[in-house]
Amino acid sequence: MTTTGGPPNVFSIPSGEPFLISLVRAIMRGVLPREGTSAPDPVGLSDYRILLPTRRAVRALADAFLEASDGVQLLPRMTPLGDVDEDELLLTAEAGSGEHEIAVPPAISQLERRLILTRLILAWVGNDRTGAKPSVHTPAQAALLAGDLGRLIDMFDTEQSDWDGLTDLVDKELSSHWEDALAFLELLRKTLPELLEARGQINPMARRNLLLEAQAARLQSDPGDAPVIAAGSTGSIPATANLLRVVAGLPNGALVLPGLDMHLEDEAWERIGPEHPQYGLKQLLQRIGITRGDVRLLSGGPKPPRVEARSRLLSEVTRPADATERWSTAISDLETAHGEAAFDGFKRITAPSQRDEALAIALIMRETLEDDRRTAALVTPDRRLARRVAAELARWDIAVDDSAGEPLSSSAHGTFIQFLADTVASDCAAVPLLTLLKHPLAACGRQRQEVRRLAGLIEMSALRGLSPRGGLDGVRRAVERCRDAQAAGTAHLHRSVAHVTPQDWSKVNSFLNELGGFLEPLVTLFRSGAPAPAGRFLRAHIASAEAVARPAGAQDDTSPLWQGDAGETLAEFFSALLEAETLAPALAPADYASFAGTLMAGHVVRPRFGRHPRLHIWGLLEARLMQADRMILGGLTEGTWPPHAINDAWLNRPMRAGLDLEPPERRIGLTAHDFVQSASAPEVYLTHAEKIDGTPTVPSRWLLRLEALLSGLGEAADFDDSQQVRWALGMDDAKEGRPTRMPKPRPPVAARPRSLSVTEVETWLRDPYAIFARSVLRLEPLAPIAGDPSAADRGTIIHRILHKAAHVCGPVNEERLFEIGKQVFREFIDYPDVAAFWWPRFERVARWLAEQDVFNMNDVNARYAEIAGCIVFDSAGGPFTLRARADRIDVLASGAAVVIDYKTGQLPSDKQVTVGLSPQLPLEAAIMMNGGFNDCPGVDIDGLEFIRLSGGEPPGERRRVKTKDPGVLALASLGGLKRRVAAFDCVDTPYLPRVAVETERRRHDYDHLARYAEWARQAGED
Repeated sequence: MTTTGGPPNVFSIPSGEPFLISLVRAIMRGVLPREGTSAPDPVGLSDYRILLPTRRAVRALADAFLEASDGVQLLPRMTPLGDVDEDELLLTAEAGSGEHEIAVPPAISQLERRLILTRLILAWVGNDRTGAKPSVHTPAQAALLAGDLGRLIDMFDTEQSDWDGLTDLVDKELSSHWEDALAFLELLRKTLPELLEARGQINPMARRNLLLEAQAARLQSDPGDAPVIAAGSTGSIPATANLLRVVAGLPNGALVLPGLDMHLEDEAWERIGPEHPQYGLKQLLQRIGITRGDVRLLSGGPKPPRVEARSRLLSEVTRPADATERWSTAISDLETAHGEAAFDGFKRITAPSQRDEALAIALIMRETLEDDRRTAALVTPDRRLARRVAAELARWDIAVDDSAGEPLSSSAHGTFIQFLADTVASDCAAVPLLTLLKHPLAACGRQRQEVRRLAGLIEMSALRGLSPRGGLDGVRRAVERCRDAQAAGTAHLHRSVAHVTPQDWSKVNSFLNELGGFLEPLVTLFRSGAPAPAGRFLRAHIASAEAVARPAGAQDDTSPLWQGDAGETLAEFFSALLEAETLAPALAPADYASFAGTLMAGHVVRPRFGRHPRLHIWGLLEARLMQADRMILGGLTEGTWPPHAINDAWLNRPMRAGLDLEPPERRIGLTAHDFVQSASAPEVYLTHAEKIDGTPTVPSRWLLRLEALLSGLGEAADFDDSQQVRWALGMDDAKEGRPTRMPKPRPPVAARPRSLSVTEVETWLRDPYAIFARSVLRLEPLAPIAGDPSAADRGTIIHRILHKAAHVCGPVNEERLFEIGKQVFREFIDYPDVAAFWWPRFERVARWLAEQDVFNMNDVNARYAEIAGCIVFDSAGGPFTLRARADRIDVLASGAAVVIDYKTGQLPSDKQVTVGLSPQLPLEAAIMMNGGFNDCPGVDIDGLEFIRLSGGEPPGERRRVKTKDPGVLALASLGGLKRRVAAFDCVDTPYLPRVAVETERRRHDYDHLARYAEWARQAGED
């Protein structure tokens, strides 16, 4: 028989008062569960049962009881209820007993259900013959849709909505997309229950509802004598609201609401909609059958003026939009009743970027630690901001407790697993391979430092520049070519590999062979190209990962891959996936990596210890009922806090309304309540970034409303606090300890170069700093990893072909050029991109060369190709050598010579040549005139000529430099060089950057070293 204790017994703890502490005080004073209850003794307290929203609230309430006790204290029985966003069961106890005892089937795990839904989606899309269904091409895309579908199923169960309503929606006129979605949902309505019944399982939210209903039925039937208190829940879940209603009506029960707004007048209360923070509480009171007037305030004593004032202010900030006509009266009332009390300890911080926002927050939290009794907490739904703040606190070696944890996919163990799959899926492409080898977990049975060194040798010898193809075999061949080139001295090698010993090359080769063996289980599956069961991929992945992660001397059962918090979470993920492997779809090799990564994305690593006890980062769910001395509400931008009201992929807004589901705006109301509760703390900072990733943001609607109210009160200026932002900007400001002017290095004359090539002379003229970096500092630019074939690569290939063609006996026709071209391109067989990019261009170049008869020997007595030469002249700093390797010199029948330069890029203008900005050809001519080329006599110069071979339209161009006397120009260029050498033989002459560059926007190799962007911006500001 149902037993009740008269009218519902409902209390509210005002926002601004610490909820859990006030709850403990009320219980210890005997106020709860009903007025007149005797204060519990230390033993009697254990009879109490308290229902709370979350597990974190349970732990925090236990701490509050222990702090309030003078000695030994038996704690009450505390049970988490959960909330609409929580993915865990709401009750850990079994359902009731007696006539209300029910057999509750186990819940299917989220992973198992997601795999089942993924297969259903793939089958549904695979049966489509019209092409009208959603574009799902891979299992990973199906898994993403399955995640949305799982949330929709949970929503149906949570709100106890009837799936039968789908039938009525099918008959309505909808777009083809929604018709297809409804057709699938209708199929799912029939199929999923059958699948779950066959497995003896039910949906998690359905099981939660059964437990709550059983608990409510037991309490109604047999409430017992022990006090029952439900505290902190807003009853946003119907089954929870029903339980709260029952608890409130028990003779020994009480319901304690968080922050019920008692300031809002009745007319405005009636206008409250889903976006309002009090919407859930309003619905709960209606379900219980009481009004706000029936709710009693539960306070720990006289409220400080600030608490009442702040509560009134936030009530006005969140007032329903269609009731804001009363703001003028509210502003007057606030000014009269509370003065400045509402703004005491209330500040807003506006940062230029999210990085600056994170650093400002970290400074506030760091400052809190100066007082060893104070605590601080960042409350934000923005996970990226939370990670940024945690990273900034690491500046001071502070590890902060982030209640939301770290995504497994972002942890070291998760990234290692993903990098390994990406490496194999890409056939050991350069970037994935290096990312894997440089990962902290990659050991390959060696010491970690040895692996890093070997990875560096592989990078510099094989993976910088053009990327080899063909898996590890292609990488091994590239390493061998570098080794052979070093031994033969036939190529310029980067300094880091120029002096590698034969023993090191042998170690690299051995390491690559062993790595191939470690990756073999997964490589074999990928190379087969055939779909396979997910379990085969998982086991091969695990085998390869354990082999690559095994350090030197480790035993088989002590792999670091499964150690630590992240390792244990990773092990749980793989174990769960292997247990459910029969539910996963068969996977093609190309689909495995993305599919596993999609499933991993929902798992979180939560460190269990080693975090600072007085600093916290809370998500909105974790922050409910929690309070620190200093509360920082971060990420207050529209779309983040509050979130956008976004429809899901399966139901639009009218369809949700037709099924009696809550509108998307309901989530805004929930986050609004979280905002009000946290903003009611004694000291609050509200932070907002003006830009995120360079995109301007819109401040949260609550910030804008606060600004409007404070402007009316004349307090807007005091509301903004820019001190922390100034500190944040000052910590990393380029003006502090960093050069902001153009660098002007003046090395000693003895350190300055005494030999330059003609191409380096042009660099010296245009960007002297580049010569300083290369020849004085001896810094060589690195080629990009896995770079695409560039114009420089094309130039190298064309010059090599022309060099071979110049030494051919007999006529050089189109057929002969193609033959030579194929020989040269064959040297790049491991770089298929080269042929794909440049062979079509070479074909056009070869035809043009044949048509123009460029290699015709008529009127040419001698031809010299790729000929090296130099001249030496004295200067104040000592002898200086000018070097050159001329592409081609034709000595004519007249005895004069034509100096020719092949170009594959843009040709310099005649003016650039004649004024000395492009002196390559004139300086080569000067060397020629001085007899500086081997086996080539010094003769007069008949002309300077460029041959441009672009392979475009037109494919080639032949142009002579227009000058009255090329010999005079050559001597003038040499004279200019001598004067420049003399000038730089003075120690006061600096090597300035970018003094005569062709294009300002073009990036040069040493711009970052010269910090060009910094001083150029400063010069512009000046």
